Amino acid sequence: PVALDLDADGRRDLLVAFDGRAVVAKTPELTERFRVADDPGWDVAGPLAPLQRDGGWTFSYAQFNASTGEGRVVSVGERGVAWRSEPIITAGSGQGYTTVDDLDGDGQDDVIGS
Repeated sequence: PVALDLDADGRRDLLVAFDGRAVVAKTPELTERFRVADDPGWDVAGPLAPLQRDGGWTFSYAQFNASTGEGRVVSVGERGVAWRSEPIITAGSGQGYTTVDDLDGDGQDDVIGS
């Protein structure tokens, strides 16, 4: 799970975690802010990684498809699925932890890797 302090007041405002194949965000009072279900056949392959952009926060994670041996990265937010990478064959090698970084120092995450 990811716990974020969205307004920089020192208190966590949002908890984001998996509920089966869905990504769910709730307030500390357990009020649901959003729920995004993803494609059947694709399973979670790594933890959530928060990404901050101009449009707010999205949450990315790696997925795998056991039927095809493919992997991909998905990013979701309050508006649903923000994007999905093209699938690549990962059979035998699997995926690692999902990581993000701000490469140019502008305060916005620029790259995601798994």
